[in-house]
Amino acid sequence: MPNHNTTQSAKPDQAVSIENLAHHAQLALLRQAQETGGAIKIAFRDRDTGVCYVGEVNPKDRTHDLHEIGDTARINDWLRQYGRSTLDVIPTYDYGFESETDTVFDADRQPPFINRNVPSAYWRERTAAPDGTRQGQGEVAAADGNAQ
Repeated sequence: MPNHNTTQSAKPDQAVSIENLAHHAQLALLRQAQETGGAIKIAFRDRDTGVCYVGEVNPKDRTHDLHEIGDTARINDWLRQYGRSTLDVIPTYDYGFESETDTVFDADRQPPFINRNVPSAYWRERTAAPDGTRQGQGEVAAADGNAQ
């Protein structure tokens, strides 16, 4: 029988407590933005370095603009400035570099993953060629002005 306890998330080891409600709200906003688009203001602590970051993530457009920030008080001041709930506990995310993927945010990983590798506009707009390779949407113009 499924567990319908509202204090439990889909993963049993992640009980939703009063302390981490703001974190779960942040994840819910990011998951929604993966579908609908839009930049979401977030705050997190990097799992590997312990450095805290704030900024915007747009999962659908695969972009982010993140900046290091100091302690919890500064993070919460920043969040309040943009009308966001403050965080009693700064969530831990994996802020790593994966060049082989153009995924910028993955909420399903534990901890959630943000890729330091933000694909260029050219990379994000590429299309698949019939042979399975990737190419840009536009044609390359030759020196004489004719498209190749």
